[in-house]
Amino acid sequence: MIENQLNFEIEYMQENGRTGRLARDQKAPFAWEFPMQERVLLLRQSGTKEKHLRVSLDKMNQRIQHEYKNWVVKTVLEHATRKVLVSHTQVEIEKTKEEEYHSVINIHFASLGISLVQNFNEAHAREILFVTLQGLQFMLAQSAKTRDYQLRLKYLNVDNNAKLITPYPVLFTPKNRRALKENESSYFLNVLLK
Repeated sequence: MIENQLNFEIEYMQENGRTGRLARDQKAPFAWEFPMQERVLLLRQSGTKEKHLRVSLDKMNQRIQHEYKNWVVKTVLEHATRKVLVSHTQVEIEKTKEEEYHSVINIHFASLGISLVQNFNEAHAREILFVTLQGLQFMLAQSAKTRDYQLRLKYLNVDNNAKLITPYPVLFTPKNRRALKENESSYFLNVLLK
């Protein structure tokens, strides 16, 4: 959902997507035209050729100040919907004082490996499964009104080592592995609970 609280019309789009327009004090639903691309929304005042303001929707409760205009963009959660609010600086500050997070916990593992070992006896222990997790992140953010949880995982790989000679040892891995690793805002798993 995108909400325009400015006193002029704005344009919004995903990169290489169709341009939508939103008049002052209007809301509109938004869905990604290209869900496998970077989740960045491009915004600018309608009828201008100014540079777009880039807003990543993978970050919770962020505020982005436009570099040469007196307006800001804020991403918030409203029930199960992520909402993008575009407003003048003073309006945004007054409306969000109660929404400020007073405590945030962010746990991040760059890489984590989990090995499942079967142990018949001390002489014959063997690994039967290996799980690789990369970019594992858990976030908890709490304000006076809400508590938000987010779990993100950049990459997951599960290897089957149950037999010594396995023709296909990879049980599970994403198809677009390279794109997930190269693109900072792409995640294999991104769950947000409010």
